[in-house]
Amino acid sequence: MSALTGAEDLLGDVEDTAAKARCEVAAAWNVAGLELDVRCGDQALFEALHAYLGSHTDRPTGGRPDVEMTFVADDALVGRLEEAAARLADPVPAMISYCSTEKGRLPVEHWRAGETVLLRTVKTPTWLLADAAYTRLTFVVGDGYPAAPTVHKDLALLILHVLQRTLEVRGQLQVHASAVVINGRAVLFSGPKRSGKTTCFLDAIVRTGATPLSVDKVHLAEDPATGGLRVFGIPTRLRVLAGTLQKYPGSWDTFIPEEYREVDEERLWRGESDSKVTVPLTSLRAITGADFEISAPLGMIVLPDVARGREPLLREVTDPAEVAALMRPNLYTPDNPEEDWWSGIGEPLAADLRARAEAFLTGVGARVPILRLEGAERIDHLLQDAWRRLAAVPAAVSDS
Repeated sequence: MSALTGAEDLLGDVEDTAAKARCEVAAAWNVAGLELDVRCGDQALFEALHAYLGSHTDRPTGGRPDVEMTFVADDALVGRLEEAAARLADPVPAMISYCSTEKGRLPVEHWRAGETVLLRTVKTPTWLLADAAYTRLTFVVGDGYPAAPTVHKDLALLILHVLQRTLEVRGQLQVHASAVVINGRAVLFSGPKRSGKTTCFLDAIVRTGATPLSVDKVHLAEDPATGGLRVFGIPTRLRVLAGTLQKYPGSWDTFIPEEYREVDEERLWRGESDSKVTVPLTSLRAITGADFEISAPLGMIVLPDVARGREPLLREVTDPAEVAALMRPNLYTPDNPEEDWWSGIGEPLAADLRARAEAFLTGVGARVPILRLEGAERIDHLLQDAWRRLAAVPAAVSDS
């Protein structure tokens, strides 16, 4: 028996054993139009999973699941996966990330054994066993994993990787943007890091009554019913500067690190890494009283440039070259430096995604209004102006 054949047999045995393992919790979810069938062998692990995905889950349609996900905490299965990996050729290093900083990067090792994909996170031993189409997934962690909440981020990033890959295979385009819903239509705040996406997102919710859709990433899909673009929210962490949270008195104060509660404005706006805090999506819902929308037709794109001392300005962007220059860095393709997990994992999709991104850039200006928003601490009056402009656009136009 060859090493490859032996590894394939081991992986198949792990998958069969995981599928037959005791299931503590089973659930059916719809995330971004994907029907997920979820089986989890550990209650604590399921609760961590639900805390990550729950805000963006819709009721399933009752059809056949697009993705079957099994989660198992079992040291013995981890050992068998390690044995299988040792029989395979050296792994291909790859990167899964939600940003380009070291804290936001998750290095993984990647193997192929016939039609089976095997991933292992490097920072914490989290394993993903998948078929080539990523429709049948088995996540395996050690017995002690569910009790260590600090490592759940690795599992969340693996799940995000699976979701985005599957959605992109189905023809969707991922955009670096926060999003809210105004009068039934989605407004994207799209831009690079520190451009003000989160500030716009929070101001829109807290000060203008918008409904949250997504905090950092969205997927766009053609809607065959309307001929327009539909925006789906994707569960990601809400990372926000302490200075931004200080604009909103009340419950937000509990998330601000102690050392940043009495500092001057200059330090608050400096953007030091330890001044960024994570607000769980469940906490955001509790503070604002608003549930996340699951999806909405695209109505408007706002390109923010928010910085201390910036003069307020809201203008429409109509030049196709300017639209492309401002939007292209925010589209997730193999050319986007924040999508560096493409190395070794997603190359088969590369050409298709590049073409999809360029088609979007060519036509989006004719489909929805695109605004450039500049400002500083208070931008809610600019957002109200943007909402008035959106209301003036017939829904049949922005949805087409």
